[in-house]
Amino acid sequence: MKVKSFLFLFSFFLIGCSSIYYEEASFCFASKDEARNVGHFMMDNGFTSRTRFFIDGTSQNIEGLGFAWDGFKVDGSCQEGESQLKLIYQPKQQSDFSRTDVIPAAKIAYQLAFKEYRAL
Repeated sequence: MKVKSFLFLFSFFLIGCSSIYYEEASFCFASKDEARNVGHFMMDNGFTSRTRFFIDGTSQNIEGLGFAWDGFKVDGSCQEGESQLKLIYQPKQQSDFSRTDVIPAAKIAYQLAFKEYRAL
């Protein structure tokens, strides 16, 4: 499962290098390592399938939904010295779901998974 999510993230960042992605939400952490660890935890624990469950009750992945914790300009969303974890949605092709469907569901999935992360 971890290899699968790593490959997903790796391919996502390769795509991100060649195209523009859109930030949908931003979360602040004490360090870039913590932001990365939370991003990995989310993806390793089915973040996209959890998000999909809130949209239509199925547990299939949502292509183009993920996180970025590096490789972008600091935009002032976080305080000095904090690092951002950005929730992004950038499907490669026409998707069955619009941003207005995906992002609110992704924020709920993030909040629930973050509680799990903090409980570790």
